[in-house]
Amino acid sequence: MYLTVLNRLKTLIIVFLVLFVSCQKEEGLTYEALKLQNSYSLKIAEPSGLSFSSSKSTLYVVSDNTNKIYKITLTGRVLSALNFSGSDLEGVCYDNNTDNIWVIEERERKLIEIDLQSNVIKRISLDIDKYSDNKGLEGITINNKTGYLYIVNESSPSILIELNDKQQIVNKYSLNFASDYSGIFYDEYLDKLWIISDESSTITKCDLKGNAEKTYKIGINKAEGVVVDSKNNKIYIVSDSSDKLYIFSL
Repeated sequence: MYLTVLNRLKTLIIVFLVLFVSCQKEEGLTYEALKLQNSYSLKIAEPSGLSFSSSKSTLYVVSDNTNKIYKITLTGRVLSALNFSGSDLEGVCYDNNTDNIWVIEERERKLIEIDLQSNVIKRISLDIDKYSDNKGLEGITINNKTGYLYIVNESSPSILIELNDKQQIVNKYSLNFASDYSGIFYDEYLDKLWIISDESSTITKCDLKGNAEKTYKIGINKAEGVVVDSKNNKIYIVSDSSDKLYIFSL
């Protein structure tokens, strides 16, 4: 009888482990570590968003210290700054269809379109629940094929917001694979989203509804901006606390 009970117990443990592992895989919780290729110091305080330019040979980054938008090289050298100053800027993306730049203001829950001469084209207030001023809009990216924008709200609520090409909210998706959400990038090569978490120190590949597919550990404190070049197997990340640009191999 003792052996029978022991065998049943072993069977239950095995079943539990199989279910646990399969659940991890299904929820995108199996972590892999990325290999750091290089890092570069930025002469930009508190970089907090990242985007490719139209040529993908340079990057745009915002600072939530100066609230300005900078153009930098792929090795972090500052080329120029737009003559625009926002309020609590936390995300940036370049729109190939208009040659304009989109930024978000976290506390005000606003989306702003700016041209390369620093003129404000439009300001849009987004209808997002506001439980905390400092837990609002954190990252923005664009699908240049459709003109759709994707925005992540840091937490409370943790959501992915999808806007159509008229900047109208068409979907909101709950996110539950990280402690918070601090940056986002649309990968046109894979037709996927990459979402970064500064608290979990991870970057996660997702479908366009925010469902996690694969998660990578990055080991960076306060990672708040991300760009992914899947074609050339590179990931660019900026840290708000170290004022650095990191390059990982994918």
